[in-house]
Amino acid sequence: MSMSGIKVDAEATELFNNIKMKKAHKFAFFKISDDGKKIVIDKTGEAVKTENLEDDAAQWEEMKKCLVADEPRYVIYDFRFKKKDGGICEKMGFFLWCNDDKCLVKKKMMYAATKEAVKKAFKGFHYEIQATEMDDLDYSTHQAAVEKLR
Repeated sequence: MSMSGIKVDAEATELFNNIKMKKAHKFAFFKISDDGKKIVIDKTGEAVKTENLEDDAAQWEEMKKCLVADEPRYVIYDFRFKKKDGGICEKMGFFLWCNDDKCLVKKKMMYAATKEAVKKAFKGFHYEIQATEMDDLDYSTHQAAVEKLR
């Protein structure tokens, strides 16, 4: 449980594990439930196995289209692309989307206070992003950082 008292729903954790182990979806969005008691699944992307930078970048852009300016979300993204050396890079990314200019202060505080509980439930991601505006979600910046991870 988080400092906010909000728990991560078992279905949300199961979805994360299915993405990590079975590549069930390219990305997934999670939100605080309407009753404010748990983290639940909001939406998922298709199960797409990207083979190169262009395909992975296209999926990243599809994921970004699902973000709503005034609604915070936790997001999992499954990076998969061919590296410059020819090897395949497969890394899980986690980020909190919370637009500073558009989100209500109460929502920002709830999502920030619950973030550590979500990270604890979603064991095994490799890369973390804090995004407060669309410019924070430039694919090439994050792809380069992910490619450097071991």
